Amino acid sequence: AGAAVVACVLAAAQATRLRARPDTLTEAATWIDANVARDAPIHLTNLRSLPLFMRPGDVTPEMVWANGPWEIYQWALGHPKFRRVRGERTHPNRPTIEGPTRLGRDLVYATPADQYRMLLAENRIEKARAILAEADTPFSVVATSPAATAGPVPTLEIAAGWHGLLVRDGWELVHIVENGLPSGEPAIEYRLHFVNVFRARALGPDVEIYAAPGG
Repeated sequence: AGAAVVACVLAAAQATRLRARPDTLTEAATWIDANVARDAPIHLTNLRSLPLFMRPGDVTPEMVWANGPWEIYQWALGHPKFRRVRGERTHPNRPTIEGPTRLGRDLVYATPADQYRMLLAENRIEKARAILAEADTPFSVVATSPAATAGPVPTLEIAAGWHGLLVRDGWELVHIVENGLPSGEPAIEYRLHFVNVFRARALGPDVEIYAAPGG
């Protein structure tokens, strides 16, 4: 019993440490802010959220339902009367807040429809290549170890398709952020498992940032 108590205390301490430090998406965003020109478009392949300020014109109401918490936050900054949050029926009026005034990033998301078209294509690499060519960005970001889901979205297969394209087409790996888990093991994201909590360096997936060939 004593050993179990000690293990639980250590796990709680490690979980607190993980939650207190930046997750891998924040670390990737910090690197991009420091190393990628602000006017360079960035393609996010299988990521729905990256904590970078977007261009004001790209922050639309649809983002509340399609993207992650960071996009919801940005949208709310510029829309103080926002009253719905992820299915909640009401939300208190927010005070009037000026939206971000500094120049935002040009982030190009692969839409859910793009993800499924790539996934269902006979040749996934070719379909992913066509989607990326249409985006026409000098940088691309992929989460190589997304959390596995029990639902209908095969996140690991989607990640493998995008990663395979970037490697095959000779994109240059310019930066990687690792979560500390064994290679190929899905991220623990924000639901902490007892064993992985001791092995993880940070929450979130492994993230790789690529530059276009000849860029």
